[in-house]
Amino acid sequence: MRRKLVSLVLSFCLISLCVVVSADDYLDYVYRMMEKAQNQLNSVLSEKNTRVFTGNGWEQVANPHAVNDAYEKVEYWKDKYNEYVINQQQLQEFLDSISNSDYSDYTSDYSSSSYNENTGSKKQLMDVRIINVDEKTYGDEDFYIEVDDYNKEVENPIVFSSITPEVIYVSNDGKAHINGSGRAEIFVQKAGNNIYADFVGKITIKVNKRKIKITNIDALNQKAEFDNVLDSDKGMINIDFSLVKCEVTNQLVNKDQRGEISNKNLEFCNFNLIGIKANEYELENNSITIDYSDKYFVTCHFTLNEKIITTETYFLGEYININTDTIFKVDNKYMNFVLNSDNSYFAGLYIGDEIVSNDLSYSFYIKKDITLTAKYIPKSGKGYLVKYITNCDVILPNSFVKDGEKLEIENLKRDDAEFLGWYTDEKLTKKVKQDYSINDTTILYAKWKEKNTDNKFVLQINKVDANVFGTIKRNDVAPITRNDRTMLPARFVAENLGAKVSWIEDDNKVVIDNNTTKIIIVVGSKTAYVNDKAVTLDVPAFTENNRTYTPVRFIAESLGTTVDWDESTQSVIITK
Repeated sequence: MRRKLVSLVLSFCLISLCVVVSADDYLDYVYRMMEKAQNQLNSVLSEKNTRVFTGNGWEQVANPHAVNDAYEKVEYWKDKYNEYVINQQQLQEFLDSISNSDYSDYTSDYSSSSYNENTGSKKQLMDVRIINVDEKTYGDEDFYIEVDDYNKEVENPIVFSSITPEVIYVSNDGKAHINGSGRAEIFVQKAGNNIYADFVGKITIKVNKRKIKITNIDALNQKAEFDNVLDSDKGMINIDFSLVKCEVTNQLVNKDQRGEISNKNLEFCNFNLIGIKANEYELENNSITIDYSDKYFVTCHFTLNEKIITTETYFLGEYININTDTIFKVDNKYMNFVLNSDNSYFAGLYIGDEIVSNDLSYSFYIKKDITLTAKYIPKSGKGYLVKYITNCDVILPNSFVKDGEKLEIENLKRDDAEFLGWYTDEKLTKKVKQDYSINDTTILYAKWKEKNTDNKFVLQINKVDANVFGTIKRNDVAPITRNDRTMLPARFVAENLGAKVSWIEDDNKVVIDNNTTKIIIVVGSKTAYVNDKAVTLDVPAFTENNRTYTPVRFIAESLGTTVDWDESTQSVIITK
């Protein structure tokens, strides 16, 4: 029995020895891979080749994706290394448990030679621990990243860096400043020595959006008041009033020296934050009720061929989206007959005698009581609808051309421009001749040439039509002013000056390039770049109604033109 037990222990130790010997080779491999991964991570962190915009301007940082990949490799091989150390410790504990038995003399020659971490042949891992940081909120005060360092014999300092400074910027001493909401990734590094390997650790901190409430709405001036907004961000957020809905919830009649005044409770809802800092905030309320008197209300009568169909009350200054299919969708024999495409065609939307749209929809801010009329003209025989895009302030109603009839083309007149004719394509290359026959639904585009303006590009505030070097072109939005600066989406100006425009959504920036000049504009930043040289803007680019507005003068002058302002016509004049 004694002989069998000795044989069993001896066999186990021999097997253990074989495992340890083969594991030693494995440890060499693991350590080499860990060292290689560590060197790769250090190299990636040192290559600050990615530029991001932060609250302090542009920062050069290491590529976040490359850093994360390298860091995951380090963690993987560290785990393998620690796995080996734990297994070695468990084996040694077993051998120690039988060393004082009657069979110790049989096992002594076969006990494992444990790995000596102090020989210098392989470096030890430093015991540095990063203290977890609770979730933060945009606007919280600066704080320090805390680290417990149990390797006092390694005198090298701990260094901090961030690959997401747009969320949290951290200085070398660990002081962190919150620039925005999102997830921040911060690296903690300490160089080793001849005994200890370098330490690189990572901490991820979530920064929540700052919660705010709408406390008041000034719909007349299209402004909202908020609570809990940072002082530095005031004026940089608003709500999109084109999306806001309002409803009268009740009505009270009060008497004063002026007589009876009807006060109504208005409930506003459907809020959507816009502005430079909109992404850093979250609304806690999506509706608000406010008292307003009758003087803030206007009436709109909707008529069909002069016959009143319905009447709606709106808040003064409210943004209205009119769709005739919705307004006139009721069970009415007269309306059904008029709207039947076999009986009539749509001529346009009118306010009084003035046509305001030749489409079935019309959007505007209502400023007074109005009557909006949808005009339909009866058909007589087979024919085709013709729509006119005048490329100027004049709007022509749709017309109807009977089958077999020639189109009577109307020539337009303007004192400041020469009418060049009608074209069948939006690029104004296919001109319509006088004997042009209509054989299908057709859209015609007017072409103009401004007088004595072949070298000028003229943009007028709140006008969608522009004189582009003698040709009138229509943009989808009109120029607006912010802080006495003319703003317009970059594409219309830049492309008409011969440059290409790209939108980089991930970086929230506009890139304009004409092969000799490259312009970079970041939404919300006063710092722009012209051929990599930083330039300070008077007004940063901003987003409004899902369009990004950029400074016209800055773009035009950067592309080599001169820019003047005509106060009398509220126009920007760009000259080659």
